Amino acid sequence: MENGVKLSIPDCAFDPDTRIVVAAIGTLGDKLEKRCRQLASQGKIYDATLLDAVGTAMLDDLTGKISKRIVQEGKQAGLLQGYRFAPGLEGYPLEQQQVLFQLADNGAVNVFLNSSAIMTPAKSISFFLMLTKTGLKKNKGTHKCSSCKLTGCQFRMTEKDKL
Repeated sequence: MENGVKLSIPDCAFDPDTRIVVAAIGTLGDKLEKRCRQLASQGKIYDATLLDAVGTAMLDDLTGKISKRIVQEGKQAGLLQGYRFAPGLEGYPLEQQQVLFQLADNGAVNVFLNSSAIMTPAKSISFFLMLTKTGLKKNKGTHKCSSCKLTGCQFRMTEKDKL
């Protein structure tokens, strides 16, 4: 990779047709965090919790929008969306966060890592998205979870879950 950076890829995301791996970072900023702390310090725990939950939902939406933009750019180069994976999720080592931050311009969005590889502001996301010649590979017509070796994942999908 660029400048000798070495990236490990989770077994469940490996695809020999991958041509590009994009590193992405996004954030909602720190104002929401500050407001949640302020509400909590005023004893408005319920309000702080609800606001934090809204922030989490917004972060999920931001992830989707960033991914969509990457996929659109990839299509212009004749590539399709592959797997998306993130440090600290689905058994992928959190330490890979440092690799991601070596590849992406975290300063442009004011997101930084602490010594434990945790992002600040907390309402931030980071992930890798693969662009391939063939797109997402379905393992025998099932979701990617079926090929992942992490059996205890809280997000594991089965055929029944998708119906």
